[in-house]
Formats: sequence, structure tokens, C-alpha cells
Amino acid sequence: MKKREYIDKLINGIESWNTWRREHSQIRPDLSFADLHNTDLHGANFCWATLVGADLNGANLGNARLIGADLRESD
Repeated sequence: MKKREYIDKLINGIESWNTWRREHSQIRPDLSFADLHNTDLHGANFCWATLVGADLNGANLGNARLIGADLRESD
């Protein structure tokens, strides 16, 4: 799956994103360098996702699951 498809799934809503993540738990989404600033990501499942260099400035990550997430160089 291409990065844009991951971002589109995420933007469609956290509940939908989390359902997709449960159904595809073996996939490690690549959201590297994604522009997610000021996005409401409250409760999102980012376990084992790649968020290297992602712009998370102002994003709401409250209750987000980040176990094993790669956040190197993210803002």
C-alpha cells in the first residue's frame, strides 16, 4: 500500500483507522514524512508504524497507541 493510501485511511477517521489496523495487524504502516500537523489523532493505533520525520506539530496524540512506533526525527 502506498503512503498516500495510509494517510487517506487515517484522515477518514480514527475509528475506521483502528478497525483497519485490527484487521491488518501484520502491516506496519509507513507514514514517514507525513504532514499530520494539527490533526486529531486521539486514540489512534500507531503500534509498529513508521512515523520517521512526520510533522506531528499540534496534533492531538492523546491516548494514541505508540508501542514500537518509529518516531525518529518527527516533529
